[in-house]
Amino acid sequence: MSDETAQMSNTTAQQTCEKFYSSAKTYYFTRTQKGLLFSATAIGNLIGTYPVIVLEEKLSIRKLFTLFGMISAISTSLIPWLANFGFEFLFAMRFLEGFAYASAYPTLGTITSQWSLLADSGMYMSLIMCHLQIGPLFTMPVSGALCVSSFGWPATYYIHGVLTLVIIIIFYIVYRDSPKIHKNVSSKELSKIEFGKEVTYAKRMPKVPHSAIIRDISIWGVWIASIGGTLGFQIFFQYGPVYLNEVLNFTVEKAGLASALPMIFSIIVKVLAGPLSDHAACCGEKARVMLFTFISQGFMIGCFIFLALIPTNSASLGQIAYTAAIAFSGLNCVGVIKSAQLVARQHTHFVLSILSIISCLIILIIPLFVSLVAPDNTNEQCFNFNSESSDDKTINIIKILIINLYLLII
Repeated sequence: MSDETAQMSNTTAQQTCEKFYSSAKTYYFTRTQKGLLFSATAIGNLIGTYPVIVLEEKLSIRKLFTLFGMISAISTSLIPWLANFGFEFLFAMRFLEGFAYASAYPTLGTITSQWSLLADSGMYMSLIMCHLQIGPLFTMPVSGALCVSSFGWPATYYIHGVLTLVIIIIFYIVYRDSPKIHKNVSSKELSKIEFGKEVTYAKRMPKVPHSAIIRDISIWGVWIASIGGTLGFQIFFQYGPVYLNEVLNFTVEKAGLASALPMIFSIIVKVLAGPLSDHAACCGEKARVMLFTFISQGFMIGCFIFLALIPTNSASLGQIAYTAAIAFSGLNCVGVIKSAQLVARQHTHFVLSILSIISCLIILIIPLFVSLVAPDNTNEQCFNFNSESSDDKTINIIKILIINLYLLII
């Protein structure tokens, strides 16, 4: 489990335990406070992106990621204790978890550009991006079980905090910022890794040509395409457990396990798609990137429309659509993310930092939209387009506009 996985797990843990955590006799939170706790990590991530961009040029990725990993481990471990002091302290720890995760996207971009073979960049990127699924895959069932056990919800945070600390220590010991300075990399391996690349290793990251990157139309294509993919993925990711629990009436334990299933499929899709995106002979590299982006986001569009049209009593069909959307979202790493790597090369970390900002903004906006269209998290509010109520008709118009906007974005 990588440190990106550990940090993803930390930011997911409260989402799974949120119902028990907020409804326990010891702590009570208002709807607004719950929404703020959901948004705290995104706010922290958004604010943390700028320090990451600045520190990338002053520190090595190894030191930078270790520093932010420590912040993630400490803030996660302190949540059970600081929750006793009130909502503000809990919010601050959630904020720090998100702040720490701001280092994940730039780091994975740098690691991939430094360590992967150019011809196999899709495979490396798809494997490292599995942290988006492995984190929730570990967290959801474990947190669901602990929240209803005698250990209670605090055990969830202690386990995640300790695991993150152990993993970040291993990362610092094992990782080096370039294969050039790693004692276990032979000259033969180094020549393969550096083949076709512009080798730019230094103790610090090279200065980013911000102006040239911002003026590049291809980079803008990457950023715009990421809006559609992130919008679709985050709706399913953030509210998947809530949907399974409150709409499909799964118990928390079953919701945790059911939420893990699409993550498993998504990992399988990524593992299969990575090599295919690198070596498929049926089309060129640009066409492969566009094809995987279209398939990934096209499936999410289909699932949104399907969920909007199926009868409200078809819970099994809803679960299938939810599973398919998460599974095929995995292709985005060999679509949008790989295109960023191909265009930006050694400056991928900066391009992915902007993707992180886009993701944070979407995460902050989605709860506002969900609270508008589905304040009670019922199936009728979420997906029924046949209501006769004037208020519901207004909401349905908004739903249709959102779906059409999503179609236009991608």
